Order: sequence, then C-alpha cells, then structure tokens
Amino acid sequence: MNALIKLILVSLIFIAISSCSNYEYLTCGPGPRYYDINININEISYSVLSDSISIRGEILDSLTFEFLIGGNIQILSKDLNEISGVTTDINGNFVLGFKYVPSYLIKFSYVGYRSQSYNLKTFIQKYFDY
Repeated sequence: MNALIKLILVSLIFIAISSCSNYEYLTCGPGPRYYDINININEISYSVLSDSISIRGEILDSLTFEFLIGGNIQILSKDLNEISGVTTDINGNFVLGFKYVPSYLIKFSYVGYRSQSYNLKTFIQKYFDY
C-alpha cells in the first residue's frame, strides 16, 4: 500500500513537471528559479577631453523580451563601492555616464533576476573598439 501511494505521488509530480513550458518551468518546475537579464547596448561613447564614458542601452527579460522597468546598472570600484548608477525607465532604457577607470566593474541587476557583472575594460572592448 505504501509503495502504491509513492508511485501515485511520483506520477503526479512527473505529470505536473512535464506539463510546464520552458517559461513556466521557471515558476512551476522543481529546483531554483532563475530568470536572466538580456542586455542590449545601443551606444558607447568616449570623451577624450574629460576621459569619460557614456553607455546607452536597454535591459530585457531573456525569455519574453519584455522591458524591465527599474533595472539597476551600477559602476563599482574594486572594493565594490558604487561610483555611479542609474535605473531603467518605462521602456527598459538607460543612459549611464562616468569617468573611465579600466579596473571598475559594471553590474546589471533586477529584483528576482540573476545579476550580471563584468570588468569594465572587457565589457567596453566587447562593444567598442577602445
């Protein structure tokens, strides 16, 4: 009798899990629930006179591509103190300006999503021939 109850429970769990789509799996499947941020960089500009960088872009949900309103973009020093930061607008857009220091980190975050951090020099070289 005990084995029969276990078999029924396992069958019900399998049915519940297999009925989830990829997006629903994040909310109804077992285990940790991670959402990922999709970062689109539209423009990176560098001013030689002021030695400053301006980054313009947007943050989206990586599955639905919906704009993430209120996403955070931060520039952090080596000891993780915030140097500069902005939040995204209603369309997920942001503009971040700061004095360029190659050792800084850039961090993208949103509540309930996995944050992403990059070395600033590496991040800029990926998008901009500096």
